[in-house]
Amino acid sequence: MKHFYVVLYFAFVNEITGDDYNHFLSELNHKIECPLRLTHTDQTWSLLLDLTTKLEQELLNCLIKGEKEDTRWLIISEFNERLINHLTSNEYNSKGYPITVIIKNLNYSVIDHPLIKHFLAKSQWSIIYFIIDTKEISYSCQNGAFENDTMLIIEDYFNEIWQKYQAVNVVMTFPDCPRYYIIFSEVKELIDTDNLYRRKITIVQADDQKNLQRNVMKKSRRVSEGYPLRANIFDRFPTSINDCSGMVYYVNPKRDFIKNFCGMDAMIMSDVVKHFKFHLSFPDLGEDGSMYGFLKNNKTLSGTLKHIVQKNIDVSFNSRFMANYMEKREYDFLLFVSVDALCLVTPRPDFVPLWHYPYNVYSMIIWALLVVVLSITGLFTWLIVKYVQKPTKKSFSSFVGYTIDCIITGLFGISMTRRFIITRAFCLGVSIILSALYQSHINYVFTTLVHYDSMKTIEEVYRSCTIYLSPSIADLLKPPSNDLQETILAAMVTEPPTNGSRLAFLLEHPNTASVERKADIILEIFKYHTDDRGFPKLYVIEECFRQYYLSYISRIGFLFNEQLATFIARLNEAGLPSQYYTWTRYALRLPKTSFNMGPEPRPFSKITLGEQIIPFYILFIGYVSSTIVFVVEIWQAQRKAHIKPIIE
Repeated sequence: MKHFYVVLYFAFVNEITGDDYNHFLSELNHKIECPLRLTHTDQTWSLLLDLTTKLEQELLNCLIKGEKEDTRWLIISEFNERLINHLTSNEYNSKGYPITVIIKNLNYSVIDHPLIKHFLAKSQWSIIYFIIDTKEISYSCQNGAFENDTMLIIEDYFNEIWQKYQAVNVVMTFPDCPRYYIIFSEVKELIDTDNLYRRKITIVQADDQKNLQRNVMKKSRRVSEGYPLRANIFDRFPTSINDCSGMVYYVNPKRDFIKNFCGMDAMIMSDVVKHFKFHLSFPDLGEDGSMYGFLKNNKTLSGTLKHIVQKNIDVSFNSRFMANYMEKREYDFLLFVSVDALCLVTPRPDFVPLWHYPYNVYSMIIWALLVVVLSITGLFTWLIVKYVQKPTKKSFSSFVGYTIDCIITGLFGISMTRRFIITRAFCLGVSIILSALYQSHINYVFTTLVHYDSMKTIEEVYRSCTIYLSPSIADLLKPPSNDLQETILAAMVTEPPTNGSRLAFLLEHPNTASVERKADIILEIFKYHTDDRGFPKLYVIEECFRQYYLSYISRIGFLFNEQLATFIARLNEAGLPSQYYTWTRYALRLPKTSFNMGPEPRPFSKITLGEQIIPFYILFIGYVSSTIVFVVEIWQAQRKAHIKPIIE
């Protein structure tokens, strides 16, 4: 495997060049006795940074002794801003460089050097080696021990690096004290609870590199304890609820470190603080602290996103979509905690009024079935007439004529030709069937509540409603997935319709819809927007725009980004985030959510005469029509009776 190392060589205070520099390196090589071995990584380049002149091969062999021959080296001897930009934007911009710094004394200007700033900011958890080649008597050691004043100076130097870069693993060695190394200890000195603590140092003896690394890693295990974590969480149903009444049986509201919040996000924040033993604080962010935030049209940030980018807080514990909220991302996502989708929410369709019951009695399927059966009856009638009765050509009609006559006779009781017994019988049967269906429909309508058809696709909502969405969600929907979504997105209203509840606004305006997070908005509907019988007043369209992972955002450079992501991955493996969400639903006493808008039992209520106007009109027209038909038939019978004797 190929490896990537960064070695920084500095000669501060006294400028060393030419032969003096080579003599310095040679002398340093003999003093060090090769105590250091650069930490193995999985990178492919080795980067050697030489500030003055060509590095002496003997010292180089000492530091990288034992490395494989296929390691590739990039040797640079001049440093400027252009080089820094090159390193920042190319393959050398990976994290986790082990760094070795060789200096003449404990000069604080080394800490502020641009190369140190560049690499230490990306190598907080790597081992940073400082080799101090000095002849000052104050830095001499006896049996691996330094004077107390010297240890205090070195401790201040270590803490300067810790405070500026949060470099966790720092090793310092003096060539005059081979095999003795100064490292951070586990002891901390807490000066202010809201600021980063100071760390004590200790001296360890190590005969090989593995033993040294083992000591360094052991001392850094508890570095998170007491570390000041500046977080933010705001009220958002149902993942972070600040009203925990009725939820105390799985969340203790007296936990001050979660600000009395409940829900999935609050419980994960509680787990994080409890596991890492952070010192948690909640800076005052004003109005921005109660919203997610997004990039506005004037390229300014808002909400907690702005404070993450400005590094006013470390982590925002309100789960949000893992999407690009900015042109150039200046924040990190922790591992996802859940999955959700962006869907449309609209008011539930109204009930079909009682006075509509005479309409839609017979469906299109019923009418089509009757026409097919009557057509078959016409076929049988035509066959009987043609092959059994054998009529003359003048009295014989075509197959189409018999079929049309059977359909008219069966549906309306009127025959244009001679009635056969099969036609009359079927006409009676059809009349009975239609009457039975009508009666059963009347009984169904008077005992059942039926909704108008609900919308199932985004296109249906677009053609029927005005769609509202927040500016941040509008950015999430870009770019649209297809031409239809592009048209719909252009027609959406991106300004909030009201300062109050957006769902309440939808209920006041029936022909409206809003784009929301599916899982959360379903629980909110069942919690706050149901009727007296517990049925939801709004529903979520089955077709959604997109599905996203949900995660927390953290500032770039936060020391525990990778550790938090690993911890959340373990929570996911244990199924805890989804279980927390389920517990929240149980604690809110919400049923299993369903938007099944099938028929419901109609409650007992009085029926007014106004609701019966249309059926009475239909009944009146039916009676009038029947009376007219009856009078016409009597008149025709009497007329035939008078005409027959005259003909005879």
